[in-house]
Parts: sequence; C-alpha cells; structure tokens
Amino acid sequence: MAATITNKGKHSILAAYVASNPDLRMGLLKTLASHANVPDINFIADMEAHADFAELTVAGYARIALTGEAAAEDDTNDRAAIDSDSATTGNLAVGETIVGGFFYEHTGSDATAKVIVIFDLASTPTNGGAATVNIVDILRAS
Repeated sequence: MAATITNKGKHSILAAYVASNPDLRMGLLKTLASHANVPDINFIADMEAHADFAELTVAGYARIALTGEAAAEDDTNDRAAIDSDSATTGNLAVGETIVGGFFYEHTGSDATAKVIVIFDLASTPTNGGAATVNIVDILRAS
C-alpha cells in the first residue's frame, strides 16, 4: 500500500513534539569528520565516544538553551519544520574552530540526553568573541 504523509500531518507530528516541551539545547563541535555514523547516535555520550565528533572545549564555551521553538507548515516546499531563535555563545577563547553543532534534549546527563540533529557549520575560528548560529529548521520533515 502506497502512502504519503500530508504537510498537515508532518506539522501535527512536529507541533506535538514541541508541545511536549522538550528542553532543547545546542552544542558546538570542533570535529565533525563524517555524517555516515550520525543516524546511529542516540545520546551525547554516544557522540562523544565516537572518533568522528568532538565538542568545543575552549574557555567560555557552554551549551546553549534554545528559545522560541515552534513548528511551521510549509506547503510551498511540501514539508514542516521546527525552528527557534538564533543562539549566541559567550565569549570563546582563541584556539579552536567551530565546524558543526548538535541539537539535543537536555536531561542533565550526557548518558540520557537525546541527540536530535548533528549539523555542519562554516568553519569559524574562535577569536575571543561570541559566535551566533542563525537557526533555520532544527528538524525538518519532508
């Protein structure tokens, strides 16, 4: 049996997720060698144990709580997505390069914090100042 989920169905699923009020946060990566293993990552501890990923460690870095999460239906592109406000770090010491990031459900423990998305960013050296990530579509259902 062939089936196609409608844009409204996609939106309803994502809106229900947002309504469940997960504590979504973002972390930044200094190593993102491959996306081949991303689908099998469940928790931050899994990601940290894998050689393809390494989180930023410079002074001033901390994971960022997201704000303004909302689901939107996009009939023009036949999808729905969860978006949030942009995220800005504190001042990051010189010495590393941001190459990617990850969105996760904060639980207080990396062993139980579910990784939702791992993504690439343009390489950005830390330079003593803050970094802003303009977030578009944390999660997209196409």
